[in-house]
Amino acid sequence: NRVIQTGTDRINLSLSFVPPMGDFSPGNWNAHVQSGQVQLAPLVYAQDLKSGIAGAIQMSLEGSGELHPPGAAERVSVSSVDANAALTGIRAGNRNFGGLTLNAKTAGSTLTVNLDSNLAQSSIHAAVRAALGGEHAATGQVTFSDVHYANWAELLPTGSSTPDFDVVLDGSAAFSGPLMKPESLMGNAQLTKAELVAPSAARTGTLASKATRTERGRKNDGPGPSEAEESEGELMRGGDT
Repeated sequence: NRVIQTGTDRINLSLSFVPPMGDFSPGNWNAHVQSGQVQLAPLVYAQDLKSGIAGAIQMSLEGSGELHPPGAAERVSVSSVDANAALTGIRAGNRNFGGLTLNAKTAGSTLTVNLDSNLAQSSIHAAVRAALGGEHAATGQVTFSDVHYANWAELLPTGSSTPDFDVVLDGSAAFSGPLMKPESLMGNAQLTKAELVAPSAARTGTLASKATRTERGRKNDGPGPSEAEESEGELMRGGDT
């Protein structure tokens, strides 16, 4: 058994083998992980990844399986898993970036994994089903919407400020095949939305359009605007979108 502690946060770990660990003769293994909410701010590893990141992670795992003799297709196999993990209240640079939940559970000889995330104000859902035996035949799907490059750029380790442009994506992807043979996996992906946005240009256009409309308002007592002024206003209003 092992306990990892940072401040008042604790993670309990245990891993057992029958026969004893170090023998690695055919037998069984069991694993247990349990934690409360562990704050990211005091963790050196988290700060090395992204300076100033805050939030919490919580996890639990119960797993078991078998140890197989040398020469077997797999030395270690999994027979049951019940795992849950969550990232909550992720913050960086005084911005709230949301969180995610992940769960994995076996039912008979099938492992099902689900991920739901609103990190970086995007919406991402992924689901994978995989066989526990053989070549681990699997299928998986992911759908995503409102994925903003500008938000992810701030959250990723190299990001430090908001970029002066944005890309917004909606879409989905799927795959199927044996996980033990990646070269045999097949998949497809499609984008239902892909937009390139230049926030600085949009802001400039909006301000210019507002300034033009204000100036026109001041001329209510005089003659109406000329055709040139009308055309200029229409072009500037195009920047509002």
